[in-house]
Parts: sequence; C-alpha cells; structure tokens
Amino acid sequence: SGANDCVAPPPAHQIPMYDSLNSVCKSFVSITGGNHCQFAGFNLNCSFGQSTCSPQATISEADQQNLVFTFLLPWLNFYLKNDCNAGPLFQNLIAAGTGITSQQNCSLACLPAGNAEHFANNLLSFPNPSSDRLFFKTTNKSVDKICFLTDASGRTILQQTITTEKNVLNLDKLLDGIYFLHIPEQPTQKIILKR
Repeated sequence: SGANDCVAPPPAHQIPMYDSLNSVCKSFVSITGGNHCQFAGFNLNCSFGQSTCSPQATISEADQQNLVFTFLLPWLNFYLKNDCNAGPLFQNLIAAGTGITSQQNCSLACLPAGNAEHFANNLLSFPNPSSDRLFFKTTNKSVDKICFLTDASGRTILQQTITTEKNVLNLDKLLDGIYFLHIPEQPTQKIILKR
C-alpha cells in the first residue's frame, strides 16, 4: 500500500484485507509517503481523485515504483520461481525498513539441502514433487506438529496434525500444481504436486 493513499487508505482497505487473510504466511508492506495513483503510470481520473483529498504523496512516482519492485520481485521470485536466495533477501529488506513499514506473521526461507540429522527438531517431508502423498520423518523420538498446506493465494487447503504415528498427508484430492507447506518454527517449503 501507499501510506499516504487517501483514495483507499490502508487502515480502511489494505490492513483489513491483510488481517482477514487466512494464511499462515503473509506479508504487508506500506510505502512511506506513497499514494494511490503512483503505483502505475499517469492517469488523469486517478490523479484528479487523489488531488481532492489529503495527505498527498511525499515521494516521487519513480521512487514509489522503485520501492515496489525492490520488495515485490524477491517475494515473487521466492514463491513463483522457487528461488531460495530471494526469501532471505526479502527478509533483509523488511528488516532494514528503508522507506516502508511492514507486518508479517512468518519469514520467507527454504529448508537447506541435507540429511535428516541436520533437522533434529524439524520435520522433513518427501517426496517432492509428489503424486498423491507427502510423508514426514524426524530424528526426534516423538513429534506432534500442526502443518498447513496453502495454495499460491495463501488459502489453507489442508490442515493436519503430524504425529509419530500419523505421518502422512494425503494429497490425492488436490489438483496438480504448486503448494506451500507451513509448519510452525520451520521455513516454508514449496511442494509440487504432479501426477
């Protein structure tokens, strides 16, 4: 959002949308001094509407769009291109907070490659890509964690508690595609379902 958007003010529009998203991993970024119309090229109707209210933008259109792409491209690369380096880049930008304010309920990070011994406190899922089931293993003697599978829009598709005895997530009723596995205290995993 643009913090100075008086056409669709963040407290009345973007923040309620963020708050109502049923996603276990979501991010909200507001451009400090940005307004409604500067997200795109010049439009007379939009500019007229924006000029009739306040506050006005305190940054240029070019600066606002540059900030948008600075944050949006790593986020899209992480989710759409499975670029694990883009997650920490996005998180570093959020942490720096340059020109923005933000809210998050997770951190974008991929699980590093390796064997189960690197994940004594975590669950490993396999196979990926999967055709119908996702199995979990851990080096812990017992496990009891809730996992969420979401689609690309952040909508929760499946929710299940994974235990030592019940360590399979059934995916046979889902359409082929890309999903995201969220387990508390673990990085988000991209899951590919392909038959």
